[in-house]
Amino acid sequence: MDIFRIIGIGMLGAVLSVILKAYKPELAVCSALITALVLLVYLMQAMESITVMIREIMDKSGLDNKYFSALIKIIGISYLTQLSSEICKDAGQGAIALKLEMIGKVFVMLLSMPIIQGFLEVCINAISML
Repeated sequence: MDIFRIIGIGMLGAVLSVILKAYKPELAVCSALITALVLLVYLMQAMESITVMIREIMDKSGLDNKYFSALIKIIGISYLTQLSSEICKDAGQGAIALKLEMIGKVFVMLLSMPIIQGFLEVCINAISML
């Protein structure tokens, strides 16, 4: 199963980072970053399957694809922001991590605006029909 391989890569990267941290802290950060990138590749493969399933649901529902696109981007930004923030925290850069999290939240808000706008239009149309 892929999950065992992914867990193994994560555990190996964590152990390597801990060992390197004792001798070369700057290499420990690089090790954690490389491990995170390898795990991100696995994540992208899993997201591709999920994206196909969501696209099929969206096609059947008749909803506009802009909502689907925004949803996928929001999920991607959330994962990438959390990943990069955690790497910064591991590197001892908590202030940068907090700023990355804030920027990620702002981008999520920006991308969610078309969804909010569409929802409000539906509500306004429903109210005007009454």
